[in-house]
Amino acid sequence: MKKVLSVILCALLVLSSGKLPAAALEVQGHQVALSTQTLSVNGVIYDCEKYNIDGSNYFKLRDLAWLLNGTASQFDVGFDGASNTVTVTTSGSYSSPNGQELAVGTDNSASAQPSEQTLLIDGAFRGDLEVYNIGGSNFFKLRDLGAALGFVVDYDEQSHTMLVYSTDYAVPDGDAGAGAGQDGGQPAGPAAAGEAVVHSQMALEGRGTVDIVTVDLTNPRVHVKSVMVGNTLGATASFTDIVAAAGNPAVVVNGNFFEAYKPFQTPIGHVMVDGQMLYAESGLYSLGIDSSGRAFIGDLPIFVNVKLANGGSWAAYSVNNVAGQGNDVSALYTPAWGPSLTYQMDAYAMTVRDGAVASYGYVANGETVEIPGDGFVLFIGAGFAGTGWFLNPLDYIGSAVTLEPYLFNPTDDAFDISQMVSILSGSPRLVKDGAICTEMRDGFSDPQRFGPAAANPRTAVGVDAQGRLIIASFPAATIQELRETMLSLGCVDAFNLDGGASRAMYCNGVYYAQPGRFLTTTLQVFVDG
Repeated sequence: MKKVLSVILCALLVLSSGKLPAAALEVQGHQVALSTQTLSVNGVIYDCEKYNIDGSNYFKLRDLAWLLNGTASQFDVGFDGASNTVTVTTSGSYSSPNGQELAVGTDNSASAQPSEQTLLIDGAFRGDLEVYNIGGSNFFKLRDLGAALGFVVDYDEQSHTMLVYSTDYAVPDGDAGAGAGQDGGQPAGPAAAGEAVVHSQMALEGRGTVDIVTVDLTNPRVHVKSVMVGNTLGATASFTDIVAAAGNPAVVVNGNFFEAYKPFQTPIGHVMVDGQMLYAESGLYSLGIDSSGRAFIGDLPIFVNVKLANGGSWAAYSVNNVAGQGNDVSALYTPAWGPSLTYQMDAYAMTVRDGAVASYGYVANGETVEIPGDGFVLFIGAGFAGTGWFLNPLDYIGSAVTLEPYLFNPTDDAFDISQMVSILSGSPRLVKDGAICTEMRDGFSDPQRFGPAAANPRTAVGVDAQGRLIIASFPAATIQELRETMLSLGCVDAFNLDGGASRAMYCNGVYYAQPGRFLTTTLQVFVDG
């Protein structure tokens, strides 16, 4: 049985080439410097904080736990403050990421000193591992950890690359870990037409290896869908749990941006699952999959009509949106929101149960309205209800209604949503009509995340001229590099999904990117038979 592992700010160990960087400092009799060598984990290049101490490379434990999570060599990390003990469990997944995995800070070489914390691996004391505390975090020697935790460590002299492999990873012949393709040779491009789902790789100069999944949507065995955890707003789960819950997916990647740092972790943009709008918030770009399996990318200003059989209707400006309540708007709240809705202002509520208008009335600020499990609540602002063309729901109690998403003032960049069964959103747009798109919308001006020089982990999705879905996972890239790469892969339309600590990719049994946080929405691909 393999037990628990953890650290307040833990670290991981790495291998050495026997050479010290020229700028090494002598600290308490040891030569310490930031390591300039490359780290490859299961064939993918990653950047993280690492140090060379006396000719050996040392890494944070939590970084390695994050990178190996979901593989046969995964482990968990924990910390007992009372006993100042770091605990490692090799039988479970990395269950408590802190969001700082793979973060690269300033050079703290001068602070290096032997760690005073105790290390337990599967409950057993380990005093034989060399551990240094640098800048408040523990750093471990890689080969020591590989032997102790059960992963493979190697080194490529030619590329000065430290190679880490999980025990379930098929190491390609001649793999140097530095941008080699999946077969160990030249980087591979998108798959040939007719193959259902194919994973390939390409090198992005200075950034590492890009993982590419090509999905042939013309193959009748292929099905693509958007998924929200539990079909519930704010619900999240680990990536490994999401993959397991999917059943037998061929591909799973991260979906929408979401409010990862707020208590209610709602998505940003549209989410349609199995033809039902679980969230609607216009302003981003969207990927739509229709009932015949075709993919579309465009700008979708989605409203939802609550339609009467005689043609009358009430329009909902948003669906399950935290900020959806306003004096001059109406907003739809379904069971995906939860069992009830608290009003943030004086307004009105129309309740629908079992497909028919059940009630309508005034609701004071702070009061709570039940959301029926077999229906929904339409929030109606007082200003919206006061318009001359507004239908009084009291005149339609018992009348049957249906929900119908539609486009409000669509541009030429929109696509027909009447046959859509799945929708996910992101931004910025990368490729439009076969050419690079440089538009950056409101909310994407943070220079640290989207600026011209900001190279971050990212996921992009596109459609090529053959109608194939192209999904690319970047360990690091600028937005311009995403644009150029997706265009080079043949995309005629493409946009950016969530990234950073949310970057995730699973394909054909292999985790190519593990997120550093729990996720709420994913894009999933299935192949029948």
